This record gives sequence, C-alpha cells and structure tokens, in this order.
Amino acid sequence: MRAKRWKQAVMFACFAMLVVAMGVVFTRFGTAQVLIKHLHQDNAVTQFVFHDDPDIHLRDQAKPEKKVDWAREYPFADAAQPSLFSRVLDKSRAFESHVTKGAETKVEEWTTKHFWQYPTLVESGRHYEDAIGWQVVNPSQQITKLADGSLTSTDPRRAQQEPVDSMVELADVAAEQGAQLFFVQAPFKVDAYGDEEVNGKLDFSNQNADELLAGLRANGIEVMDLRENLHEAAPTSEAYHRFFYRTDHHWRPQVALLATDLLTRRLEAAGIPIERAAYNLAKYQVETRPAFFLGSQGKKVTLAKTEPDDFDVVTPDFSVKLHVEMPSLDVDATGGFDLLLDPRQIERQDYYNLNPYAFYGHGDMPLMRIENLNQPDNGKKVLFIRDSFCDTLVPYFALGCRQLVSLDLRHFTGSLETFIREEKPDVIVVMYTASYSGKIDWSGH
Repeated sequence: MRAKRWKQAVMFACFAMLVVAMGVVFTRFGTAQVLIKHLHQDNAVTQFVFHDDPDIHLRDQAKPEKKVDWAREYPFADAAQPSLFSRVLDKSRAFESHVTKGAETKVEEWTTKHFWQYPTLVESGRHYEDAIGWQVVNPSQQITKLADGSLTSTDPRRAQQEPVDSMVELADVAAEQGAQLFFVQAPFKVDAYGDEEVNGKLDFSNQNADELLAGLRANGIEVMDLRENLHEAAPTSEAYHRFFYRTDHHWRPQVALLATDLLTRRLEAAGIPIERAAYNLAKYQVETRPAFFLGSQGKKVTLAKTEPDDFDVVTPDFSVKLHVEMPSLDVDATGGFDLLLDPRQIERQDYYNLNPYAFYGHGDMPLMRIENLNQPDNGKKVLFIRDSFCDTLVPYFALGCRQLVSLDLRHFTGSLETFIREEKPDVIVVMYTASYSGKIDWSGH
C-alpha cells in the first residue's frame, strides 16, 4: 500500500511539473507574441517573464521582414487549367498541410528557443550523460566528432538522378536564353580524401556529390569541384578542417574569399570581366573575436560537449560603392559594404540566440541584387542559385563584378524559369554544398 502511494505521489509530482512547464511556455509565448512583438512593450512585466533573456525585445523587433508573394511576382506557367473541384481540393490540402506542419514546426522551434532556461537544462543533460558514460548519439541530431574534435553532421546515401534531371532542365532553359551554366560543388566538412573513420561509413555526402557530378558531366554540364581545390591547399584532413568552423558546417570567411577567387578564374574564361584584385586578403581588415561563435552543430551538443569558435569579421579595406536590393527586407539603397552585413548578429556574445555566420549577406536571402558602381558597366550579369555557403561568398564576389543577382530557392518560391527569362543573366552559377543532395521538395518550389 505504501509503495502504491509512493508511486502515485511521484506520478502526481511529474504531472504537476508538466502543468507548470506548459504554463510557463504559454505565458512566455503570449508575452512574446502580444506584448513584445505586436505592442512593442519593454517593461517590468516582459523583463520578469524573460528575466533569462532580457534582450528578446531587441531580437524580435530588429529585423522586420516584408512578406513577398514570389509566385505572384514571378508566376509559374499554366500548363492546363484544372477543374474547379481540383483547385478547391488542392487548396484545401495545401492549407491543411501548411497549418498542421507549419504550426507543429513553429511550436517546436519556439519552445526550444524560449523555454525557460532551455540551454541550461540541455547542458545539464549533456553533463549527466558524461557522468554516467552515456555515449549514445541522438539520431535526430546526426552529429559526430572527427578525429581532431571537430563536429560534423552526417548525411545518408541518396540517389542523385532527380537532381541531375533537374539540372539538365535548367541547362535547357539557360541555353534558350543564351546563358552559360556552371555547377559549383561547394565542399563539406568531411574530407573527401581522408576522415576514414567517417567518410563512406557514417557520412556519404562526398559519395553523393561524386555521383551527382558524374551525372552532370555525362549530360554535358560544366562543373567545378571546390573539394579538389581545397584539397590542393590543405592535403591533410587536419589542415582541411581548419577551413571550417569547429562547431559549424560552414566555411570561414577567408576560405569563402579564396573560393571566390578560384571561381572567378573560371568565369573570366567564360567572358565575364572580373577584378580579381578585389579578392586579395591583404586588402581586407580582419577583426578576430575569440570564443565568440557557437555553430549549429555546437548548439545541438551544447557547451557541455564542445567549446566555441573564434569568429573573424573580414571586411574590405578599400572604397566600396554598391546599389543593393533585398525585397524581403524592403531594402533598396546605395552605400558601402555594410549594406551586405547584419551587425545585430555580432553586437554581443550570445551563443544560443544569435548566429554570427548570418552577419554576412544577412543570412539566407530569397533574392538579392547587387550592382557594384565602382566597376565599369560591361552589361554582363551573373546569377547565383545557392545555399548558405554563399552567405559569405556572394558579398565578396560582388566586389569584383558589376552586376550580381542571388537566389536562395529554399525561400524564393516563385518560378525560376520566369525569373531567368525576365532577368536575362549571362552566366548562371548553381552552387550547393555536398550535404545538400537530398530529394527535391517540389511542393516548396
């Protein structure tokens, strides 16, 4: 009888803790969404509710994004007019999918971001795992350590025929518009020429990239493999890993500048005038902020399992005059290199709430147009179709050419074909990292 009462007491205590936790979540959610985001309040109530995150009002209001209907701006071609029933059914399914999946994702993201003392609780859990010798990796994280302690995600083996077919279709569109097409394989943190304990065993990003490039070459698409270039510069895995942040999958800005110079050599051969002197690191100021950045992989394992990276702010030490358009931020301005930077991400050290990598290029912008007014107007235009590795590369690339347009198809949801026909680029550069080789989400774009 006593044992039964003890079990009931434990169950009641757990239930009470769950109720309190959910109450805290709803209180903080309501405070953030109503008082802070919509009423722009910063008072004793908001400071009490977010006593562990006093700068939330700055973070949630600092970067208001403009909702852009990309499909309306760049519409898809209507192949056939569906029936009224089909249109209603499709809209109903799309709405249901958007509401259920979108709401679930938003609740999960918001809860993990704003749950009371969430980083501290997760760090405590990681310390407890070490104390009991629990070394089982959460499969949803897919994070492992390389031999030198660098963190990396792992990518499963995936068939590459769909991405190959998609690039072949894009090549046809480019040819119709008289544009040259290049595919640039950005590197991945796992060394294609080393990391034997992970490469081809836990991670298959390089094998996926090899299959993709072979398929593109077989279809006559010109490719550039930056993995080979970086291997020449760093022939050992230990040296290669230094090109990347230890706690993040992205490369460092100096490496993005090196990759920019390597890429422009290929574009010069394609008839695009480039001022390659703009990519000389000696012409840049480098400010190092020690132990300032905890990358996406580091955030998952927390500071209990790793240490933060140094972060370099690399900016040109020469005159820059740009005209920049970013519709999703309602930006249409002329100025210096700072137009391409988001200083909020590095205004203070905040390992879990800020992303210093997004300091460059404002992170993943759906559409960005950059005209370098210091370069001669040669009538040539370069279009980048890219992922987050170009957050750093695109701003640097713009310093050596006249006209540059950048699209991130994870956020730009209009018709790429319509965009190309209207924009009329001379060169289209498709650049993705080796880990971005999965099934294409056609419903998203």
